[in-house]
Amino acid sequence: MRSVSLLVAVLLIAPAGSRADGRDPYTPTKLEWLVLELEANSSIRDAVLHFSVHFLGKEPNTVLVEVEYDEQANAALMQKAIKESKRHALAMARARRWNWVKVEEMLVPPDAK
Repeated sequence: MRSVSLLVAVLLIAPAGSRADGRDPYTPTKLEWLVLELEANSSIRDAVLHFSVHFLGKEPNTVLVEVEYDEQANAALMQKAIKESKRHALAMARARRWNWVKVEEMLVPPDAK
């Protein structure tokens, strides 16, 4: 009886058409796909460099290159990585003929973490 009550509770709580186990169908936007691919294949996470580069989506049409760094980061190397990351994001968008994509950068200083 308890399992039946639990099932009824889950069905009542879950929105109509939604699955309780998270397998709801979802179609990502083109921007979400691009950001996912950039983050999976081109993000930089290296403690030796003292900075990391990540890609985020900023609606409606912008890839945000987010750079977190600490006071030991080499500024010239970090700027080179930012420039290359922005160029790469635009190149991937242009290869898909998504000329609507914009790329911006956001620096996250050590005291903002």
